[in-house]
Amino acid sequence: MATLYNNKIPQTVRSAMHDFTQSDCYLVERDVKTDATGITPNDCHLNVHNLVASNGGSIIYGWLLVRENRLTNNGIYYWVFHSVWKRADSTIVDVTPNQYYEGNPKITFWVESSRQADMESGTSYNSVIVLESAAAAERIAHATHTNLRVGNVYWADSSMQHFVALDDHSGIYRLLHAQYPANIEHLENEYDCTVIDGRPVPNGANKRVSTRIFFDYSVSAAVG
Repeated sequence: MATLYNNKIPQTVRSAMHDFTQSDCYLVERDVKTDATGITPNDCHLNVHNLVASNGGSIIYGWLLVRENRLTNNGIYYWVFHSVWKRADSTIVDVTPNQYYEGNPKITFWVESSRQADMESGTSYNSVIVLESAAAAERIAHATHTNLRVGNVYWADSSMQHFVALDDHSGIYRLLHAQYPANIEHLENEYDCTVIDGRPVPNGANKRVSTRIFFDYSVSAAVG
C-alpha cells in the first residue's frame, strides 16, 4: 500500500519536487520476488509493463529517492525515474529489486503526474537532483565544479558529475537496449560515434563525444 510521506523530507526539497511533479511523495510497500519470471533488477519500467500485460492493473510513474547516507545526510536529494505496479485490486507495490532499498520494506516514491516511460520507442527520463542547503550546494560545487542553486530541480546523470537546467532539456533519453536498434543507430548518427558494449566510441582518434550525450541516451543512466 502507499502512505503519504512528507515529514522527513526537508521543506526546500518538498516544495521543489511538488512544483516539478504537481504531485506528492509516498511510502510504497515492496513486494520483490527475485526469482520471479520476467522480473529483472533495476529494470522497473519493463517489469511493471510486463506485469500489467499479464496480470492487469496499471503503471504508476514517479521518482525513487536514492537512499544513501552520503547524499541525504549532506542535503543532496537524488531521484531516479521509476515505476511501481497498481494491481487490479488497487493495491500499490514496488516489484523491482534495486540496491538502494535492500532489506527495506518500503520505498520513498514521489509520484509523477505527467511524465512516463515509453516501452514501444524505448524512452525514459533522466534522474533529477535537488539540494537542500547552501552547504549541499558547496559540496556539489567542490566535487563537480558546477554551481547549482538551492531548491531548484536539475536533470542529473548517474555519476552526478553533469547537470542540466530543466528548461535546457526535455529530460527524455533514449534507451540503448538491444531491443531498440533504432535508438542505437540514432545515437551513432547524431554523435558521429560507434556503440561498442553499450558505450559510444568516437569515429576518429582526436574526437570527443559531447557530455550532452549523457542526457540524450542511457549511456550512464541510473535506473530503478
